[in-house]
Amino acid sequence: MTRRHRVRGSVLLALAVGCAHRARGGADAVAPAAVYLVIVDGLGADAATAERMPRLADAVRDGGSWLVATAAMPTRTNPNHASLLTGAQPAAHGITGNWYWTGIAERELGEPALLEVETLFTAIERQRPALTTVAAFAKAKLRHLFGAAPGRQTGPDVSWRPAEDDIYAARDEETMAGFRSLVQAHEPAFAVVALADVDGAGHRDGPGTASYWAAVGNADRLIGTLLDDLEAAGRWNRSVVLVTADHGFMALRAAPGDQIASAALAAGGAHVVADGGIAHVYAGAAGSLEGTIAAARRHAGIAAVYARLPRADVPGVPADWHVDHPRMGDLLLVARPGFTFVGGPQDPTRRFRGNHGGPGERRIPLVVVGGHPALSRAPSGARPSVADIAPTIARLLGLAPPRRLDGAPLAPAEGGHVLDELLGGE
Repeated sequence: MTRRHRVRGSVLLALAVGCAHRARGGADAVAPAAVYLVIVDGLGADAATAERMPRLADAVRDGGSWLVATAAMPTRTNPNHASLLTGAQPAAHGITGNWYWTGIAERELGEPALLEVETLFTAIERQRPALTTVAAFAKAKLRHLFGAAPGRQTGPDVSWRPAEDDIYAARDEETMAGFRSLVQAHEPAFAVVALADVDGAGHRDGPGTASYWAAVGNADRLIGTLLDDLEAAGRWNRSVVLVTADHGFMALRAAPGDQIASAALAAGGAHVVADGGIAHVYAGAAGSLEGTIAAARRHAGIAAVYARLPRADVPGVPADWHVDHPRMGDLLLVARPGFTFVGGPQDPTRRFRGNHGGPGERRIPLVVVGGHPALSRAPSGARPSVADIAPTIARLLGLAPPRRLDGAPLAPAEGGHVLDELLGGE
């Protein structure tokens, strides 16, 4: 039996009982914690099983928690990483998809200046600048999104970069090795690593394929090396390790006709931006949306048409999607399972065998392990949101949660909450 198993096992987002009676969202002091957030891009809850991830299952067995959480809509990489690191819904943080229409061109929602809520890195720098933060993002776009934006956002104190900095995504072995090296060298109070191979296999070959399962198993093995490092370094007793994802995956139909070309839906000057399982529609001249609405309703691959602003002829976007932001567009189109939206002829999505973006990919895992003494097993019925993770991390670090960049706190509907319904006691 390892020392990790002998120590009071792992733990779910629980703090001392006294914290539960203080103001929600306040910077309550708790025993010093070192918090490690591990994001496995593309790992749906149905793929994260004890059989597929035995190292995590072993860590949970002595008292940790393995829950199903809910991703933000749309279930795309950028908005969900933004929710994980701000504790806000897309309508508040402003990253309403991977792509949007600027009014002139399609652009990726990947600039740190576009974030309208503090990241954890910014909140930590503002409140407790002596705390060290570390990050290792496999995807170059995430290293950029969570970098510094002068006057708006602060990046991590120490950020890992792969040997080939210009590649889209580093392999998981390189990313985790770089992350472990930084953790060992800097002993951060907050550290985040985002792995990309599961997502890559899901897109390339589809979920449920041999390569996808191999990537899941390898992510589990690499997470195990991080847990072993914390134990070997004597830091397990004050550590909280949260393992989660940004979205699940949907297998795509093989026929090219099952892809929904955004250009075929544009009518009357409206602009349609493909974003995986959803598409954003931006109005042109007055009355320009009607043609797109009609074309979408005729298309066998489109499940729903929603309006961001009230319209008599189109239902509103479901309230629990929290995407009421101009960058989302005027309409949101949702593909049926097996279908995806694609852009022009060079869009790499045309080669995908799996994709995500719609409501069917919202179920993600939240596994919490560690030795921090104020944490305990979660109630079996707990169903956290992706936006609950950042405010809980802030509480563990003795901080107030991230706020809007104008200094205002997030309204209850705009963000997550500290998971104090899961608190235990020492």
